[in-house]
Amino acid sequence: MANFEDSWWEHFVPECYFDTVLLNKLLQTNKRLMHRKGCNNVVRDLDECLKDSFAVALIDKDKNDLDYLRRCEVVYDANKIILWKHKDRQQFLI
Repeated sequence: MANFEDSWWEHFVPECYFDTVLLNKLLQTNKRLMHRKGCNNVVRDLDECLKDSFAVALIDKDKNDLDYLRRCEVVYDANKIILWKHKDRQQFLI
């Protein structure tokens, strides 16, 4: 993966189209984020493409728990928003 400053937008992984629009607005960018359809595809990218990189993913609460979350700690939990941080990496899920 390229230098972070040259491709920072590739470190943000929204799960659905609404999440992509929301992140684009919050980040004030029109750059193409690493949109993935489905929580499993998001965490696969965190484990494979971004495993050695800082990353922020935005996912929906699904009926099935993700195995990836077993490797994370809850940093914040209020008002139906949960922030997880990977125990060994600079990766965050909202």
